[in-house]
Amino acid sequence: MTSRSAPPDAAHTGAGATTDLGLAVQRIACLLGVRQVAVVDPGGALPHDFGELEAIVAEAVDPTVIEASRDGVAVVCGELPPDGLEARALVVTSLADDDAPLETAARAHAAAEASGWRVAHQGLVRGADEHGRVHREEPLLIACRPDDDRLLRALDNGPLSLALDPAVVGLDAPGRPARVLIASYEITGPTGNGGIGTAYHSLAYALAGAGHDVTLLFTGWLDPEQSAREQEWHRDFAAAGIDFALLGTPWDVPVRSPHYAVRRAYELHRWLVDAHAQRPFDVVHVPECQGHGALAQTAKALGLAYADVEFVVGTHSSTRWIAECNREGLESVDQLVTEHLERRSVACADVLLSPSAYLVNYMRDRRWALPERTFVQQYARPKSVRELAAGSTSRAWTEPPSELVFFGRLETRKGLEAFCEAVDLLVAEDDCPFARVTLLGRLERVMGVDAATFIARRAERWDLPWTILPDLGHDEAIAYLRSRACVVAIPSLVDNSPNTVSEAIALGVPFVASRSGGTAELIATGDLASATFDGWRASKALEPPTFAGTEAPFDAQTLATALRAKAAAPTTPTSPAVDSDACDRAYDDWHRAIAGRQRSTLPAERGDELSVAVCVVATGDAEAARVIASLRRGTRQPQSLVTVFGEEDGGSANGANTIHALGRDAGRARDEAIAALDADVLIVLRSRDDPDPTLVEQVCTAMAAGVSDVLSLVCRDPVTTREVDVEDVPRRDVVPADLRAFVPVSGPPIVAAAYPALSVGPYAIRREALTQLGGYAPDAWGAALDHELLARAALCGLRIDVLPDPLLTQLSDDEWSVSRSHHWGRGRYPAPHGEEQIRILRPFRQRLPESLADLPALLAGALRAAGSVAELADEHRALRQELIDAYEARVTEQRDLIALYEERQEEMRAALGRMNLPTSDRTVGRLRRAVRPPIGAWPGRAVRFGKGRIEQRRHRTR
Repeated sequence: MTSRSAPPDAAHTGAGATTDLGLAVQRIACLLGVRQVAVVDPGGALPHDFGELEAIVAEAVDPTVIEASRDGVAVVCGELPPDGLEARALVVTSLADDDAPLETAARAHAAAEASGWRVAHQGLVRGADEHGRVHREEPLLIACRPDDDRLLRALDNGPLSLALDPAVVGLDAPGRPARVLIASYEITGPTGNGGIGTAYHSLAYALAGAGHDVTLLFTGWLDPEQSAREQEWHRDFAAAGIDFALLGTPWDVPVRSPHYAVRRAYELHRWLVDAHAQRPFDVVHVPECQGHGALAQTAKALGLAYADVEFVVGTHSSTRWIAECNREGLESVDQLVTEHLERRSVACADVLLSPSAYLVNYMRDRRWALPERTFVQQYARPKSVRELAAGSTSRAWTEPPSELVFFGRLETRKGLEAFCEAVDLLVAEDDCPFARVTLLGRLERVMGVDAATFIARRAERWDLPWTILPDLGHDEAIAYLRSRACVVAIPSLVDNSPNTVSEAIALGVPFVASRSGGTAELIATGDLASATFDGWRASKALEPPTFAGTEAPFDAQTLATALRAKAAAPTTPTSPAVDSDACDRAYDDWHRAIAGRQRSTLPAERGDELSVAVCVVATGDAEAARVIASLRRGTRQPQSLVTVFGEEDGGSANGANTIHALGRDAGRARDEAIAALDADVLIVLRSRDDPDPTLVEQVCTAMAAGVSDVLSLVCRDPVTTREVDVEDVPRRDVVPADLRAFVPVSGPPIVAAAYPALSVGPYAIRREALTQLGGYAPDAWGAALDHELLARAALCGLRIDVLPDPLLTQLSDDEWSVSRSHHWGRGRYPAPHGEEQIRILRPFRQRLPESLADLPALLAGALRAAGSVAELADEHRALRQELIDAYEARVTEQRDLIALYEERQEEMRAALGRMNLPTSDRTVGRLRRAVRPPIGAWPGRAVRFGKGRIEQRRHRTR
């Protein structure tokens, strides 16, 4: 017997075969209030990753283990001992390396019940092979005493759910309804169907139905034509007690950044500042996708706002996860910036909430920084699913189902290719159980072609009628499945928590789903054998190989076998892993506990202990004097000031220390000047910046939080007439000055090889960070000096944050202002050439082998070329539009002239009808010639000419 404790971070490293097991034991021990765990491990193979818990380990049940387990937690690896353990919670797992985890789980369930335990949870825990690949093969069973209703209730959503949040477990304060904001770029209504939209739509309805004050904020893109439905969405949500709002005008975002996700993240922060000041929120939910919550969460991390707000980040489908699942790479700078925002949002979350343990482990394996309070909580069930479940009854099948239905988006990740291969295998046999094939889902792209073309090519070998139904809405799709004698196939290569599976369970239709990703976590363990198949059986993986992987393909044969078995036995009922009512209760109880808990009354750190120096990079005496005068009028003055001039003339900057940093000596001169300053923080400004009075004070407050090495500052843009990205759409009547601002990004480092993304000019850096970097590059000059320094800081792993509150105004444009005002690729990017480019890209080259050292320059050149092409295309579009406008103007002019001529002709005919004129052939011919317009003559001239001839003829006849 041994007694040991694991390292405090062992459960969060992502390593080891039982990460889920370790977290489950820690959460249960916290709930029970115990500090040790008894472990029975005959083979000695169980990693004891139980965090700070003391593990009492033995090969068999002995008195010490019995005493350690008393009223606490006992973990058993292998077969369950018949008796002797006196724990409140019994955790049973098995590390048997076999291909039958479901059978092992069934035996453990039967043994627990035979021993008098009551099973509270059963599933399959995440494991990893020697290469770190995620797979699920080890059964997990948690049992408790039959009369322990409190523990049963806590575990009815699983051992990693919100019910076991250490922050609310054991709270004595009474709960209350919470004020909740759900801010998402997908919401059912504005975005139609979609997994994320459905998840947050369902959560809003569940919380509002439980009495919480819920606001839904749509942060995504919206076509201007859809704005007419805004009042309809308001009415629909209001009927359920939910407030609905659009974040500004989603088609016209005035924030100055080339990255749409950055624009929306900044605008969400500005919106939340105002809304929270009027009516404070208790909880804010945001998805990790797109990272729209990142800047608001950064403001909290820096101690600037939202001290009493609980930010809950939901994991759904990050940018890289989607790319890997579709066997694609991240091919644009914009995608890299979006992924960085997603990672920063997760890292800054108070709570990370995933509907599957799979996706949490995916993030751990890719070294995402996850918060301590990370939970697995299934989605609240959609209203439609609840209604289906309430009204569904077991079907009395009079004959085997004859239709095979693919249910899901028609794309690679949803397993369309694997489905077609399985149909190939079925029709190749003489006794195919299906008479027709239907593909029910939205058309996407597969293998580089549109799904309809791909399906048509594959169906040429099927001796079955087939059809695609791509345009059915949610209710229509459900009605179709309900009315058919069919087997549903949901063969995703990988998925997080697909609504299609929940809907199939609620419908009661026979289905077969892939057990990859988090899908298996939706289905009761006892039904996994009949309702799922293991497509990654060969590699025991839960997901496709990564972009660089070369592992075995998805096994379509197992899908074909499962479909044949389901067609033969369609009436087997399938149960959900978690009951809808239990899921709702967990969300309701947690939000009430968070809203009712006692808040900290300690003031935020002000940073009074930090000393600050300001370096003003000047282009002239007057501009430098203006900046320094503004700083000296601030709420807190810097301890020292230095002005850096890049020219010989200049140097009387209102009493500040002055240096001249000329040409190649710029970096060395600036280092010497800064070395003489005794300050904890250095703020670098430009003479075109107009600092706010609170600049120094706010920077010190943010630096006092201790999380940042570098703060990149946001600058307002006083120019209101910049060219917009989307033409001819409704604009905002009033745009707040703080919203019309230049916003930098805080990473990833590679973006700094493309353009100076890590700063829009001003920034603050800790003195110790500057020392760690070795100061400025001695051979760089101009704007490249700061660009190169920040690139090195990012590459060295220093923490760069965007201080998301604007503290300056940029009075005049620099060379990047126009480029930052448009989405990426809209115009030419003034990327440096020659020697300056070499200095900027040097930090990237130094980290690459010689054979790859030219990649950064290739990236910069490709982006510059792409920008030039985009600019040329804009010029051609403008010229073409100019020609079209001129042509349309000429056509309109000619139409007006024709109309005028016809009007005058009618007037002349009427006048002739009133005249008593001779009607000889000669007279009539002259009149006809008179009214005939001369070639090229204006209609007005023709009329006047005709009238004149008529008058002449009248005089002659008199």
